[in-house]
Amino acid sequence: MKKILPIVVVGILVLGGLGAVAYPEPKKSTEIVKVKGGIGHVSIVIENTGEASIDNIEVFISAKGGVFDNIDVTESYCISILDIKAIEISETNKFIFGFGKIDITIDADYADTWIGTGFVFGPFIIGIDKLCYD
Repeated sequence: MKKILPIVVVGILVLGGLGAVAYPEPKKSTEIVKVKGGIGHVSIVIENTGEASIDNIEVFISAKGGVFDNIDVTESYCISILDIKAIEISETNKFIFGFGKIDITIDADYADTWIGTGFVFGPFIIGIDKLCYD
């Protein structure tokens, strides 16, 4: 009886989870809210739409195209922390100059990939539209 009782107690504690309560992890999500052109740069606005602050969000921006495919800007950076409902506004560091249609792809952790197009006329980036997939 002395040897069985500790085994039964340990079994109950292990099977009962030691009384621990597991809480669901808060949902982490971001959204690419806005993408706009400007003079030589593509600007983006990213919002934390989740239930917790998020650390180290990797962001990737690509703008490629032009009449002779001479526009090729690819950048990535990291947002160190984004609190709940906070926004981060950033833009490409490389200056964009050329002529013609460009394809823009933006990817950020915990967000859907944003894919769209724009038009470059010298240093001016205009007509940015998100492509819709049905």
